[in-house]
Amino acid sequence: MGPVRSEAATGCWTEAALAGRGWKSALEASGRKLGARTLALALEDRAPRDRQSAPHWCGDPGLFVWWNTISAAHDCTYGALPASDPAFQVFWARADAGAQSRAWIICLADQLIDESALRANAQASAEAAAIRLHLTQAEQRATLANEALEALSIGVALISPEGRIENANRACQRILARGDGLTVNDGRLSCPRDRDRRSFAKALSGAFRGERRRSFVRIARERSEGACLTWFAPSPPGALRPNCLMVVIDSDAAGLTSAPWRSTFDLSEAELHLAKRLIAPPSS
Repeated sequence: MGPVRSEAATGCWTEAALAGRGWKSALEASGRKLGARTLALALEDRAPRDRQSAPHWCGDPGLFVWWNTISAAHDCTYGALPASDPAFQVFWARADAGAQSRAWIICLADQLIDESALRANAQASAEAAAIRLHLTQAEQRATLANEALEALSIGVALISPEGRIENANRACQRILARGDGLTVNDGRLSCPRDRDRRSFAKALSGAFRGERRRSFVRIARERSEGACLTWFAPSPPGALRPNCLMVVIDSDAAGLTSAPWRSTFDLSEAELHLAKRLIAPPSS
């Protein structure tokens, strides 16, 4: 009897990559579609020998020894042990021609399964593994960026076109929670004084128009001395969401003229002096 032709379940691999909860669900779905007894996945790093790591294995541990024996000297994309009972087949693929790593589909079935179905699953699993790797790296970068923002003594927030805060670090939350000067009114950023409110709205709308000229807006406190200074950075071209970045410098924050402030805002000496004068409480 010739190989059994099976429908390749490939969409489940992308779903597993996006979910980020491992490959078990994709293996089970693909195994059912292929009519296999069991299916396993091996993700193999093909980096230079001094940087190689152990393959990531997902599936029946009993298949690992068979796969490891074949993969050690297997340069062809397809391999099978047709005389075995049950039938043992392997197929590997790369996400693209330049990829270093390989994804292997290891299949154990009552009889040989059509190569095209195994090839489709191997290719889908390789592309899914590449997607998962990129997502993991992006998540790690986002985590590091968020930790850096939380460590700042300046307020940083993402603002929607309607003036609503979509995300803010702890320093910004503390400034807003004080309710003196820059505040949140009915879900939107607001200022108590008309002049400050007009300047703030003008700078915010300018940022959403893509204006990159730095425009400081001083927002005075009403119940205490001092003020905060805000400026906006527009979203980069091609951003998925039309948010802008708001930076808030509070007069209570220490070290305005230190090197970190200068590098953070790319301020000249004159701008540093002006910023310090704008937010400092009036001298008695």
